[in-house]
Amino acid sequence: MLTAAAAILTATLGASSVHAGEATVEKNLLSQKSPETLARIITDYENMCDSGCTYKVSNMEESLILEQADSQIVSWQYVNAFRSTKNYFVVNITTDEVTGEIVIKSGFPEESEIPKLEEKYGKKHEPVFNKLNALWKLTPQQDGSTKVYYALTADSGLLDIGIAKRIVVKELNKASDQVLSHLEQ
Repeated sequence: MLTAAAAILTATLGASSVHAGEATVEKNLLSQKSPETLARIITDYENMCDSGCTYKVSNMEESLILEQADSQIVSWQYVNAFRSTKNYFVVNITTDEVTGEIVIKSGFPEESEIPKLEEKYGKKHEPVFNKLNALWKLTPQQDGSTKVYYALTADSGLLDIGIAKRIVVKELNKASDQVLSHLEQ
């Protein structure tokens, strides 16, 4: 659901930290759903939109899965807010065979891959952020619950300005809360 968070952040622009150029918000929760069920919800990009779909994502006009393999997804989203944004995301999914922990990492593709994706799919990559990454860790617990760790990092290029830092951290927190609410629907 990096894309969901990206949509929310673009629409308005736990713990949080700000480093030169970027801001990160981290959230934790305990879910009664299995890691596999949670991973399916998190990566259900085609059912995320502003209205009329399973998971509400503010200002999400279009969300597509373009490529899907066992452990990788390439998606594209169009968010129409105060500044519209069009983004490709690469999502990598790994499962630890011993612990059952599922790790989902999302972010923009490598710069060299973007022109290839634009040519292949006819969709532009016009992000608002220089970087937008998400990390999910879904760790099964002894009692059958799942510990969920979520970190969302954004770099707008403006984060060295004090007010910009506060706004981005506030919006990262809001985006993270909306994304996490989908897990318990």
